[in-house]
Amino acid sequence: MVVRNEFNILRKILIMKKYNLLKQVLTLVFTVFIVLGCSDKDLEVSFARQTTDSFFSEEGAVSYDKAVIGGYAKLTQFYKHYTGVNATPPTYLQAIGLMRDDLLTSNQPDPYEVFGSLNATDASNSTYYRLAYQLINRMNLVLGKMAEFGDEVFVGDEAPLKNTYEGEARFLRAYMYFHLALNYDTPPLIKESITSLDFLPSNSASGEVLDFAISELTAAIPLMPESWSDANIGRATKGSALGVLGKALLHRATINNYNVADLTAAMDALNQIEGLGYSLLPNFEDNFDGENENTAESLFEIQFGQNEIQNNIWVPIDDFGVIGDLGGYWGFFDGFFTTRMMVPSAKLQAAFEDGDPRKDMTFREGQIKKYIDKNVRIFPTDMNNARVIRYADVLLMKAEATLMSGGDKGQAITMLNMIRERARNSVDPASTVPADRDIMEADENTILQWIMDERVVELAAEESWRWYDLIRWNKAGKIDISSWDFSSDQTINFDAGKHLLLPFPSSEVSLSNGGLVQNPSY
Repeated sequence: MVVRNEFNILRKILIMKKYNLLKQVLTLVFTVFIVLGCSDKDLEVSFARQTTDSFFSEEGAVSYDKAVIGGYAKLTQFYKHYTGVNATPPTYLQAIGLMRDDLLTSNQPDPYEVFGSLNATDASNSTYYRLAYQLINRMNLVLGKMAEFGDEVFVGDEAPLKNTYEGEARFLRAYMYFHLALNYDTPPLIKESITSLDFLPSNSASGEVLDFAISELTAAIPLMPESWSDANIGRATKGSALGVLGKALLHRATINNYNVADLTAAMDALNQIEGLGYSLLPNFEDNFDGENENTAESLFEIQFGQNEIQNNIWVPIDDFGVIGDLGGYWGFFDGFFTTRMMVPSAKLQAAFEDGDPRKDMTFREGQIKKYIDKNVRIFPTDMNNARVIRYADVLLMKAEATLMSGGDKGQAITMLNMIRERARNSVDPASTVPADRDIMEADENTILQWIMDERVVELAAEESWRWYDLIRWNKAGKIDISSWDFSSDQTINFDAGKHLLLPFPSSEVSLSNGGLVQNPSY
């Protein structure tokens, strides 16, 4: 199983200073220290061995804090560009996250863009799968030890921290399982830390992991804080969990023919966000400013940075004996440190109305400018955080859920127009484009198309939400992805019966002893 190598990682505390953010990042499953001592009379060697039990039971609440931060540390690895001796293939965002949709294309053939060459031995897919289950195993360990030792550790002034760390661990585990469900449908559902090398993974039932992610997010929300101190800004909050829960519920609703119960639950989660102080920034472009992060519009960001000392930016953070890179990488947008670039497709370039200020803020001269124009780059990595969920996305999700549940169409259009108003006011003097949509429009299909179109121009080149949108709308019969125009500069060979899901890595299938069944046609 992919988490086995976690047992051999020594404890190391990584200090990442990100503007006002000071984090301690713990990479941990087994912790072993060897202490050498000598007496006045003769030399003796004594061994002090720290186990997971002693770490979680004897070091107090701080041990859980460090272990939870180890989950955030793992998230940065999905955004890293590995180079040099320790090179590994591009991971989540560079390969899997952005290349499968119709808004970006590449100057070089890529299996995630052309589809036909994607197979179960693909290294990027294997890396993504491994990192995902490493993160899950870390959070399983935290939750398991909290159940075992929590009542004796979290006492006195530290008692309230038990809920906080449990909420974070549940959120991070659910966030990862949500992504695995979208990409594999039936990934193994592992709820406890793996402690035996004899463990063999097996498929979950279709929809089971998505359901689990939703239940975990629901359980995490009342445990999580609404905000953090300045020293901990960037950690997940109640708003983070509500945003991911709303997205997961909307996805499940859509693939089940816009199930009204899930739409209603999604709206309830998204409505709660409004009372937590989130809002649209006055200027659209400020959402991607490397010196203006974790803003009022951002519900959750992946924190990028570099340690000021002993930081080896050429290796992953889990490499033995070093403090590895905690930065991200946006070079695939501007050609920095790579020959492979992701560029706006013809479809994306045509999606913007003439005069929409977001067009020049999203791409110019054939290059994506989000994250680039206001980037903070310390060779060879980028410090500009990945914005995972913005309040603009919340408004668009809420508009869709309101519309498709039979709610007030005017209210849905009003939310859409809030985003369009911000867009035209993002320049001085303000633009007249994009104009408000007609608040009196009554046709459901017309309004839904407006929402679909707005998601393109507002959220282009952010995470993998466009691809997941296409999947759910196809399942609901709102689009036909089998004949979809992917607007690629490469030759596409797309099979809807195969490529809506990723293959399980062939190495995992082989090691499962028949327990993990490959996805269809791979």
